[in-house]
Amino acid sequence: MQSRGITTRLLRDGSWNLAGVLLPVPVAVIAVPYLLRALGDARFGLLTLAWAVMAYFTLFNLGLGRASTHEIAALPAHGSRDRLRRIVWTSLAGHAGLGVIGCALLVALAGPLAAAFNLEPSLEAEFRAALMLLALSVPVLLLTTALGAVLEGFGRFDLVNVVRLPASLWTYAAPLAIVTWSAGLPAVIGTIVLGRALALLAYVAAVSRVAADVWPPVAPSRDVLRPMVALGFWVTVGTIVLPLVTAWDRFALGVRVSAEAVGHYAAPYEVVTKLWTISGALMGAAFPAFTAVWSTNRPEAGLVLRHAAAALYMAAVPAGVVIVATAPLLLPWWLGEAFAGEAVPVAQWLTIGVVASVIAQAGFTFLQATGRAGWVGRLQLSEVLVYSVGAWLAAGTWGAAGVAVVWSARAFVDCVALLVAANRQVRSVGVPAFTRAQWLGLLLVPAGAFAAVLGAETAEAGVVLRSVLACVAGGGALAWGWWGLIDRQTRAGWLLRLQRTP
Repeated sequence: MQSRGITTRLLRDGSWNLAGVLLPVPVAVIAVPYLLRALGDARFGLLTLAWAVMAYFTLFNLGLGRASTHEIAALPAHGSRDRLRRIVWTSLAGHAGLGVIGCALLVALAGPLAAAFNLEPSLEAEFRAALMLLALSVPVLLLTTALGAVLEGFGRFDLVNVVRLPASLWTYAAPLAIVTWSAGLPAVIGTIVLGRALALLAYVAAVSRVAADVWPPVAPSRDVLRPMVALGFWVTVGTIVLPLVTAWDRFALGVRVSAEAVGHYAAPYEVVTKLWTISGALMGAAFPAFTAVWSTNRPEAGLVLRHAAAALYMAAVPAGVVIVATAPLLLPWWLGEAFAGEAVPVAQWLTIGVVASVIAQAGFTFLQATGRAGWVGRLQLSEVLVYSVGAWLAAGTWGAAGVAVVWSARAFVDCVALLVAANRQVRSVGVPAFTRAQWLGLLLVPAGAFAAVLGAETAEAGVVLRSVLACVAGGGALAWGWWGLIDRQTRAGWLLRLQRTP
């Protein structure tokens, strides 16, 4: 069946995305201490700010990148050359316009930003020059995003990551090389900007190879832009909601408890939310696949949705069980006994919520890909309003652990609502994604696994017994996902794909 081929490709494309995210991490770990020593505290701090600015402006496309991926993935296999050209060049024009606006905004803010840090005159001049270079790079960054979205629409995640990986490595390795002869910020930032320009050229070559039909250029189309802006708006709402939730968590704890409580919450949060790397990699690949199957073979959409949810479940639940079980041992080693005593329950509750939020991404991405992005955005906005009150009250009553419980409750409600809505979507055109037994398993198996490891801790079981119990609980959850959510033919396809993966 076509759907089983799609889910096998999800594993392949998700692996490419995961490699593109994880492989630069060791280079960053090695480069950061050397850059800190070579640049000094002040310049290194400004360099990290520059990295943050580049990351922010990469997201300054108002959802047009995902919208163009959606439009391209929805195209029929034949007879769509003219529409493809209009989608690509409308997307490029929109990203270029936003890039010019972002460039002008950063140029206008360069002076006030440089003055706000109370730097010595020479360092302030360096920082202002570096910001000007960053401003010039904003259109480059957004055009790179646009071209990457085109490749994703064609399902060419191999090419996306063949370009993305060297570009990410360059971000850390190029400054490391340049500081051997110049520790000035303009030189360091200039090398990063050069790397982004080279990445843009590489993307142009990749798109020309995959979709030669996009040439020659055509004028942007208002008819094409209108649905892209509508989808992009709700995608942007989803992008904004989580940072608002995170900021509110810490604000509520800082106001109602103390700055120390913010630390007890933020430190484990930064660790356990790394599980989102899994959902980001897999669902980045799933978005165009969902769009394609919904456009061409809707009765198979339920199977594709279930397999995507199963992949997230099997990756996140065992990992979450291990984190919950080991938090009482590892956090004191990492943070110190005094600090970790408050952070352990926070880490455990947040982990349970993060696991739910990882699985929820299957429903979230499916609904966005199938035209229900507005419903998803409105759901998230309503959750924020309710959550804000709950987190504020919990912070004053139970401190950081209370906020973590409320955060996890919100994530669980979000997961259930998104999966139920996605299941209703596919049930209207074919077979539902989940049977009643699978719904019960999705609820009860993770709940039982987490309850087992938390119960062992409460009973003060020995380290060996707790380790064995964690392995059994995590392994049992993994086995249920493998045998309970995935059909035999798809399991065989995934195993074959894994055997072929180097």
